[in-house]
Amino acid sequence: MANFQDAEVVALSARAYVLFIHTLFGVYLWEFFTSIWFEWEFATRVRKLSAASVVYFLARYLTLAALIVAIRMANVIEPLDCKAWNFALYALAFSGVGFTSMLLFLRVIAISKKSKPIIAFFSVFYVAEWLAIIYGIYNSDAEYMPRASLCAAKGLIKHRPNTFVQFAFDFCCLVTMAVFLIRNGSKGGSLRSLMVNQGVVYVACITVAYCIASIFLIANLNDSINQIPTLFALTMMVLLSTRLHRELVTEQSTPSTPTVRPMSLVSLGISLPTARKPKPPPLTIPVPRIQVHRATTATTDDGQKLTEEDLYTVNKLESRSRPGTARRDSEPFADV
Repeated sequence: MANFQDAEVVALSARAYVLFIHTLFGVYLWEFFTSIWFEWEFATRVRKLSAASVVYFLARYLTLAALIVAIRMANVIEPLDCKAWNFALYALAFSGVGFTSMLLFLRVIAISKKSKPIIAFFSVFYVAEWLAIIYGIYNSDAEYMPRASLCAAKGLIKHRPNTFVQFAFDFCCLVTMAVFLIRNGSKGGSLRSLMVNQGVVYVACITVAYCIASIFLIANLNDSINQIPTLFALTMMVLLSTRLHRELVTEQSTPSTPTVRPMSLVSLGISLPTARKPKPPPLTIPVPRIQVHRATTATTDDGQKLTEEDLYTVNKLESRSRPGTARRDSEPFADV
């Protein structure tokens, strides 16, 4: 079995930690920027800010700041005050974990339907967790490793109380959520889908991550190896808890501002009679006027004047006397 306290193994472990923290930082950045829309909805007042959302933002941004500090400590060209940087790292990281535990606490309260014994038990547990967090921050220490260009944490065995309390808190949250969901029933749906929708699977993954970190702290191989699963569990807890909060808020609540649609008379409930289209003017074809000048009076050979009736009678008699000619009574003066 390899001696994990050997200088060569410690240097290799430190190098592995540097590679791991860069990978973890990339994963967290990917999750952070792909979910930035949630922050944008609060910035544009689409959603109202609540106490749970404030806890969500604190957990999310404190963890981001902690990982940025960890990246700085993993790229040290010249010696610096590693102890101060490590203190900032653990203060930010453990505080982020504390606020993330509050998100789990709120989820347990909701599933237990605000059971007073459950609230009292987890309230005491939550206070104990913060005491362990303060203890871990106070006992944080680091030293400069020029071979790995790293400010490496040391004395991580002092963080056992913090990790153990966090593991116990997550495990109790997992058991409580599962018991209440099974007891209340799935209401016609499958228990499996209910466990997924209510975040039990996320809490189970967090519990497993802290269980692994606790095992490595108990084994105490070396500080670099101990730190890898600890930071992994911390990041997994923040990622999954904040994702659970986003999913629950998105599914169970609606934005406070409705979708803005263009204003119209119909949207205001006002209806007007439909205007009729004007009929096109009738098509007129110009017809040339034919003026017929008719004689209304006539005289005979002996100078006697004939009236209009006399002329009509004469024309009618003449038309009958002409063979093959048919004249219409409507045109009595056509030949005059």
